[in-house]
Amino acid sequence: MRRKDFFFFFLIIFVLVNIQAQNKKHLEAKFKNPPDEYKPLCLWYWLSGEISKEGITKDLEGMKAAGIGGAILFDLGQHISDEGKNILFSDEWNAFFTHTLKEADRLGLDIGVHNAPGWSGSGGPWVPVENSMKKMVCLTKEITGGRIINIELEKPKHYKDFYRDLFVYAIKGHNLKTISEKETSGGGFGADWIKQMDISVPDLSILNTEDIIDISNKFKGDSLVWNAPKGDWTVLRAGFTSTGQKNRVARQIFGSGLEPDKYDVLAIEKAFYDGFCGHALAMETKSGTNAFKDIFLDSWEVGYQNWSEVLPEEFKKRRGYNMNKYLPVLAGFIVDSPETSRRFLWDCRLTYGELIIDNYAKTMKRLSNKHGKRYMVEPYRQGGFHSFDYGLHTDVVVSEFWKGGHNFERIKSVASIAHAKGAKEHRAETFTTNYFNGGWRDHPWQYKMIGDKAFCSGVNSMAFHSYAHQPYPDNIVPGMSMGRWGAMISRKQTWWPMASAYMTYLARCQYLLRNGDFVGDVLFVTHEHLPNPDIKTYPELKTSGYDYDIISPKFFMENATIINGKVHLPGGTSYELVVFPNSKWVTPKFMESIDKTVRKGIQTIGYDYQKSPSLEGGAESDDLVKNISQSLILDTKNGKLPNYYLDKAPLDVLTELGIIKDFQVVNAIPSDAKINYIHHRVSGKNVYFIANESPKRMCGNFRFREGHGKPSLWNPMDGSINNNLVYSQYAGVTNVQLEMAPWQSLFVVIEPINNQEPHFTKLKSDKPTQESTLPEFKLYKVVRGKIFDPSPENNVDITSQLKPMIKDNALSVDSIPGEGKLAIAHYKINNEMMYYMRWANEGIHLDAGDAEATSLGAEVRHINGEIQLLTGESGNYTLKKSDGESLTVAIPSYKNELELNSPWKVSFQKGRGVSKESIILDELTNLSEHSDFNIRHFSGIIEYETVMKVPRKFIKNNACIKIEFENIANIASVQVNGIDCGIVWAKPYVVDVSKALKKGKNVFVIQVANSWSNRLIGDEYFPTELEQNAEGATVGPIPNWVREGKIDNRPQKKRVAFTSNRFYTKDDALPSSGLFGKVVLKKWVSQVID
Repeated sequence: MRRKDFFFFFLIIFVLVNIQAQNKKHLEAKFKNPPDEYKPLCLWYWLSGEISKEGITKDLEGMKAAGIGGAILFDLGQHISDEGKNILFSDEWNAFFTHTLKEADRLGLDIGVHNAPGWSGSGGPWVPVENSMKKMVCLTKEITGGRIINIELEKPKHYKDFYRDLFVYAIKGHNLKTISEKETSGGGFGADWIKQMDISVPDLSILNTEDIIDISNKFKGDSLVWNAPKGDWTVLRAGFTSTGQKNRVARQIFGSGLEPDKYDVLAIEKAFYDGFCGHALAMETKSGTNAFKDIFLDSWEVGYQNWSEVLPEEFKKRRGYNMNKYLPVLAGFIVDSPETSRRFLWDCRLTYGELIIDNYAKTMKRLSNKHGKRYMVEPYRQGGFHSFDYGLHTDVVVSEFWKGGHNFERIKSVASIAHAKGAKEHRAETFTTNYFNGGWRDHPWQYKMIGDKAFCSGVNSMAFHSYAHQPYPDNIVPGMSMGRWGAMISRKQTWWPMASAYMTYLARCQYLLRNGDFVGDVLFVTHEHLPNPDIKTYPELKTSGYDYDIISPKFFMENATIINGKVHLPGGTSYELVVFPNSKWVTPKFMESIDKTVRKGIQTIGYDYQKSPSLEGGAESDDLVKNISQSLILDTKNGKLPNYYLDKAPLDVLTELGIIKDFQVVNAIPSDAKINYIHHRVSGKNVYFIANESPKRMCGNFRFREGHGKPSLWNPMDGSINNNLVYSQYAGVTNVQLEMAPWQSLFVVIEPINNQEPHFTKLKSDKPTQESTLPEFKLYKVVRGKIFDPSPENNVDITSQLKPMIKDNALSVDSIPGEGKLAIAHYKINNEMMYYMRWANEGIHLDAGDAEATSLGAEVRHINGEIQLLTGESGNYTLKKSDGESLTVAIPSYKNELELNSPWKVSFQKGRGVSKESIILDELTNLSEHSDFNIRHFSGIIEYETVMKVPRKFIKNNACIKIEFENIANIASVQVNGIDCGIVWAKPYVVDVSKALKKGKNVFVIQVANSWSNRLIGDEYFPTELEQNAEGATVGPIPNWVREGKIDNRPQKKRVAFTSNRFYTKDDALPSSGLFGKVVLKKWVSQVID
C-alpha cells in the first residue's frame, strides 16, 4: 500500500472513531439532561365550561415547573348543571383558547387539541345529518301475486326525519327467516361468520338470486304499483338513515353532535374545517403564536356504520363485483348459501375497513399535515378496521394503559406499528384510573412499576390522564377532576412542588427509548378478518426472553423484505421467525405471500389453509389456496422445507433453532423475581431497559444476548453512569451481576470496544444473600364491579368471601362470577399498596412470594482516577477478574450508621385543617394513626425538623454519607443545613447528603407530601355542600364561594377540601401519612482495589 493510501486509511479510521466518541458523549449528555421534546405531556380537560384565564396561566406554569412539556386540550361535558357558560367558539371561549396559545408560547410548551369536543370521535353540532354516519334499514311486507299490487309501504325505522330509499326488492316466498338482528347489526359486525360457517339454515330461508326481483322502478313516494307474478312474495323496502351516533363525551350545549360519515372524504373535510380543528387553526393564525403542534384522535368509541352513498361504487372498485344482488344479506337474509352470504359480508367488512383508512384516517392526517400539525391516533376499540393498518396513517401512534394493569395488551400491538414503520415516538395515555383506584390518592411511586412495564412494552412518550383544568383560586383544593376518571395530575396535588424529580426520570427514560431500532425475534402476522380492532398478544413469549412484533397481512405483503435470511421491516428490525395466522381462511394473495416467504428459506410457522374468505375469484380462489397450502405441507413432510413448522408453538421452534434468549435472569434471589425488559440498538450500542416488577429487592445474573463489548449501567433516577460493572462474557452472552431495589429500573448499555481490558467478573461478600422472613401480604378490599358504573347494585364487595382463601401468603381464585364485570383488588406487600384489575372471569391471583434478597451493599466504582470498592458494610469481599485472578478486599468493622433519634418538630401546611402551629414527636409514627382528627386526616406538606450532632470521625476522609428513610408516605424533599439535597420518591428511600453534612450540629428539614385521600375521607364526616348524584358527581351548579375562593362563606366550616367529585366515605381506610420508622445516616467507605 502506498504512503498516500496509508494516510487516507488512517484518516478515515480516525474520523470514524471520533464520530463514535462524539455520539457517545452526545447520548450521555442528553440522557443526563433530556431536551424538552422528551418530557412527558398531559391530557388537559376543560370541563363543562368552568374556565378562567388565571387558571389557564397557573395550570401551564405548573406544568412547566414540574417538568411537563405540554398538553393536549379537550373540551368535555360533565354533570355540572350550569355548563351553558363559556360556550364552545363563543367570544369568551375564543379568548380562553387564544390566551392558552400565547401563554404556552411564552413558556415554551406544546399544545395539541382533540380533533372534536369530547374524548372520542370527530363530530359536533356542525355536522349535518346528511353527512353523518349511516346504516341500512329495512322493512318487509308479504303479498300474494297474480294481480296488480297497489299498496303503501311504511318507511323503515329511521333517525329523526332523515331517510333515503335504496331499493325495493320482491323476494319469492312468505315466512322468510333471517339471521337475528344481533348477528347482522352494523352489517354483520355482531356475528363471527367465520366461526358460523356451518350454521344450519332451513331451505326456505335460503334465497336464490333468481328469486329476487328489483322493483324499485315500480315504487314512488311510499307507494308500490306492481303487476306481481303469481305466487307468494315478500317485498323488502330498504334505505339508509343516520346511525345517530354522536361524539363522546361533549357538552350538551353546543358540543355534542353527529359523527361524520367515515367513508366519505368530503364529509370528513367539512367536519374538519367547520369544527374544532378549523376553529383552532383560525385562532392560531389570529394569535400569531407557534405553540399549537398536534391534532389528536382518541380511541374509536363511536360504533359502526354499514352504509354510505359512496359505498356501492367503492365496493365494486375494490372487490370487483356489484354488491346489489347481495344487499338483502345486510338485512339478515341468506342469499344463495350461508357460505356465499358469509363471504359477501367478509367482503363488506374488508371494504368498510379500507374506507375508514383511505377516506377517514388518511384525510385527517393529510389535513393536519397541510397545516403543519402532527396527527396522532389511538387506533383501536370498536372500529370496523384492522387496528394495525389504521394506526399506520399517523405521525404519532398512541396507546393507553390503566393504573391497575388494564389494557396492556393494546400497548404491544400499537408499539408494533411504531416499530414496523420506523416511528420513533409511541405515545400512551397513561395511568387512566376509575373510581376504585383513583380519587386523588396516587403519587409517583405508585405509578413507577406500571409505567416501567409500559416502557418495556414499547411506550416511550407518556401523556398523563388526566390533568383537569383548575379554574378556581389557589385555596380551592384539590379542585376539579374529570369525574371519577384519571390519575388526578394537577398543580393542586399535594406533591406537585416535588413532581419534577419524577418527571425528569420519565424524560431520561423516554430519551433513550426513542433512540435506535427495536430488537425482536418473532414476527406475528395476524389474520385478514375484519373488524380486528384489538389484536391478540403473546406475553408468555416475552417472559421467556424473546420479544416480538405483530403486523397485518397487508403490511407484510407490501413492505416485508428478506435480508440475510431474515424478514426485515422498514423500521429496521429483522426477525428470526415469522408466525402466520392460525385460520382456515386466507385470500389467494396472502397464501402466495406465505408460500414465497417459506420457499425463500425463512423460518416460518404456518397452518393448514383451506379456502378464501372472499367471493372474489370464486371457486378458483379456493383451489389456489388449498393447492398451495397442501404443497407446502407435502414438501415439509418430505424434508424439502425444514424451515416450515406446521402448527408449532413459537417457543418450541426458537428452542429447536438454538436461538439464544435475548434476555434472562439466572440464579435469581428470590426465585420468583420478575424482571421485564426491552432492547434497542442505538448507533452500534445494545441498549436494554430492565425493570423489577416486584416490590421486593432482588439480585441475580442478568444475561444479555450480546457477547462482545463493555456494559455500563445508566440510572434514569439520577442520570449517573457506571462504567465499572461486574460482568463476564461467553457463548454469545454478556452476564452482568446486578441487584435491583423494589420496582427499580435501569438501562444496561453494551458498547462495542476494540480492546477488551481485564475486568471484574464476580463480586461476593461473606453475608447471607436472602432475608429470613417472608414478605407481609395483606388484603384490603376486593370489589366485583363494572368499570363504567359505580352504582352499588353493580358493585359488590367480596373481600369477606376471599380473605379465608388466603393461603401461604397468596390468594388464587380461578374465576369470579359476573359476566362483563371486573375484579378490582387493593392489597399490600411489604407495606406497599398494590392494585389489581382484571376481568372477573380471569379470577384473582395475588402472591407475596419468597423472601427478598439482602443488599450486597457494595459496588465497583471509578473514583478519583482509581478503581475502588464502595461499600456501606464491613466484611470480606471477594472479586474475580476476567484474567482469572482473585482478590479479597477486607473492610474492617466501623460505625456505619447514626440514627436520627432526637425529637422532631412537625409542622403542617397552613389552610389544611390543622390549627396547631407544630407538634413534637419523640418517635416517628404513621400520622394516619394519630389521635388528633385533623392530623390524622391532614393532606398536604408536612415539615419535619430535627437537630443532630455528627462526630468528625463519622464524616472524615471524604466519606459518602447517605440519609436513609424506612418509610415515606409519599414523597419527600431533603434539606441539610439549608442545602437542598434532593427529592426522594422511590425505594430505596436514600439521599446523598455528603456535601451538606458537617461535623457538630446539623439541621435536618424533611418536607413530606402525603395523599389527598386523608382529608377527603375526613371531610365525609360532615354534610356535603354540593348537589351530587349516586356516583358522586356534582350535578348542581358550582357555588359562588368556590369560584371566588371565599372559604369563609362555605356552609360547612369543618370541611377543608373541595373537589367536583366524591370518591370516599368516612369509613374508608386512611392511607399512610408522613415519615415513620427509622431515619439513619449511613456511611459508605471506599477502598482501592489493587
